[in-house]
Amino acid sequence: MKITKTSFTTFFSFTLLLISTQCFGQKKYKRVKHQITHLHKEIYQVDKKSKIKEGFYYVINTRTKDTLVTGEYLNNKRIGIWKFYKKDSTPHLEYDYDRNQLVSYNSGNRIDSTFIKKGDKYVLDKVDNPQIYIGFENQAEFDMIKKIKLPTELMEKHKSGSCLYSFIISKKGILKDITIEQSINKNLDKNAIKTIKELNYKWEPAKQNGKPIDSKSFLLIEVFNHENFSKRDLGKVYFWHHMLFYRSVTTITRTN
Repeated sequence: MKITKTSFTTFFSFTLLLISTQCFGQKKYKRVKHQITHLHKEIYQVDKKSKIKEGFYYVINTRTKDTLVTGEYLNNKRIGIWKFYKKDSTPHLEYDYDRNQLVSYNSGNRIDSTFIKKGDKYVLDKVDNPQIYIGFENQAEFDMIKKIKLPTELMEKHKSGSCLYSFIISKKGILKDITIEQSINKNLDKNAIKTIKELNYKWEPAKQNGKPIDSKSFLLIEVFNHENFSKRDLGKVYFWHHMLFYRSVTTITRTN
């Protein structure tokens, strides 16, 4: 086969273009690692110039090395199907961000129950799926633990007790109507309400007979002096449980 000067020049130019494109592509993006909590790290790619997320995204458990989230960004927006997992890497849910719909949800139960609106009341009833925040299993609880702080006045007065809050996930997937059901401290209430408001996930509303419906969730915070508490299983999709411990210190002043 005879290679002419023209064809060789064209081939050489194309090769240089291909190499320069690959090199540019390698330099255009940067891999980022960010510790979210003491257990969770996110790994993603950003455009070096714009600093926006482009390409792959992962969340891993730094202790077990399990993958908790896999997905992809385009122009800083989530695209395609994202997969969220439980702590043992079993599927938790899948969400299609292109269509804005839940693809699958592994509740561990054949049928879920939650508090849904009937008339002017919320009653516990079976549903197609309960209200779900789109994230890995227990992600909201981990995020709350980082932000809910124990007021010093409770520790100074050696107080223990329980406070209860409720909030609505509307049929449009909007978190609203946070209510104090039971209180032991106003500063704790303010902190808890602020933390609930910041649960700005994408929410999948509860559905019954294929139709979205308003639902109610609860957050129970229990405060304990030392570790004198009774363990309870409150693992319901509509009932979040958070415990705060502290150890009071008693000082004795001796006078002569």
